[in-house]
Amino acid sequence: MRTIVSTSLSLAACFCFAAAQAQAASHHHGAAVKIAHVRLAPADEYFGRQKMSILEIGNRLRDLAVRAHYRTSDVADMMNTAAMTEDAMRDWQHKYPADPWIKKDRSALDRFYASLRE
Repeated sequence: MRTIVSTSLSLAACFCFAAAQAQAASHHHGAAVKIAHVRLAPADEYFGRQKMSILEIGNRLRDLAVRAHYRTSDVADMMNTAAMTEDAMRDWQHKYPADPWIKKDRSALDRFYASLRE
């Protein structure tokens, strides 16, 4: 029992010390603490001249990958779709530069362009 109480008190003291250090660091010399917020684009916002949602952008990229793999469309048609999708992605990146999903979709578009060069 004595060990449990001693351990509990030690943990409580460590927690209080850590909390005090964190609070002191945040108020160190009156400096404001900046909190980084990841801003995700909402699914119901539309981007680019074609007014694509982020869901539609993802769907178009998957469709382009399939069409390029099986060569079910002519290259000019696929390039037109890719250009419209890229325009929407640029608008999305301009409005939400910290959105982590942009990188994934940019990679998918790059893979599509690379597949056309093969």
